[in-house]
Amino acid sequence: QPAVPLHGLLDAGVHLIEAGRVERTGGGAQLLRQRPEPVTIPRGQAALAIGRTTADATSFEVRAERGSTENGIVSIAFLEHAFRTDAFILQVTINPDGTWSYLSDTVLQVRGQAEPFHHTDRNTLTKVAEPTPNPLALAEKGL
Repeated sequence: QPAVPLHGLLDAGVHLIEAGRVERTGGGAQLLRQRPEPVTIPRGQAALAIGRTTADATSFEVRAERGSTENGIVSIAFLEHAFRTDAFILQVTINPDGTWSYLSDTVLQVRGQAEPFHHTDRNTLTKVAEPTPNPLALAEKGL
């Protein structure tokens, strides 16, 4: 099977968007298939993380890197000066029991520190209900 580009974005929930379908499962990242969309993080930062996988993969990784014109990270002057974000890596695993697990690593260069700081987060997400389409999606279907 051909590789399918994946784009991972920070957000308040986990979404799988594929061929116009949106499914919310809760958590700490947004995953998009087929089309990149930037995210703006409160307090002045935007990131676009991308990776490649196959349609039947049960795990994948997306990343963003400071300075990249394809999968970059940009920040306001204060963050760039005091808490520069150099990389974001998100590893996702779709588990056999239907849960999703993720591990994220945001690499920061904190002013005054010699070594980069790795802000990591991990969790396993369980679907608790079927998604409810937003009102616009319902209207488009004539419901």
